Amino acid sequence: MKDLKKNDEHVATLKEGLEAVPGNKTLTKLYATYYVNQGIMAQKAKKINEAEEAYKQAIAIQPENVNALNSLGSLYYNQGAATLKTDVDKAKAEFKEAKEYLDELIPLLSADKPAQKKMMDNAKTMLNYIDTQLK
Repeated sequence: MKDLKKNDEHVATLKEGLEAVPGNKTLTKLYATYYVNQGIMAQKAKKINEAEEAYKQAIAIQPENVNALNSLGSLYYNQGAATLKTDVDKAKAEFKEAKEYLDELIPLLSADKPAQKKMMDNAKTMLNYIDTQLK
């Protein structure tokens, strides 16, 4: 319970800071990262809707947050892959969502940075598979 209160205080402080200094890059990144981390924790706990909302919140705060775009694109990709055998139409809808976020992600990444190159390669692999499924 104590940690939850600290989280709430952390988020409130970041929000207040951004209201006082709109556009502050450091505060914006910290605020968006908080939601990315919430999304990751929710996803690990199999709370897919909560994860989706957290990633979308991060993107709303910082539209070019590569971790949020990658996480949300991967989430939709995984949901599409999981439903492909039971519901092709639903899978295609999930893949279209994934494609939207992964297409936004790739131009933001640099192949010169190892972590970003790996993210780029993974995104391209997912996009190639999505393209075969949407034909």
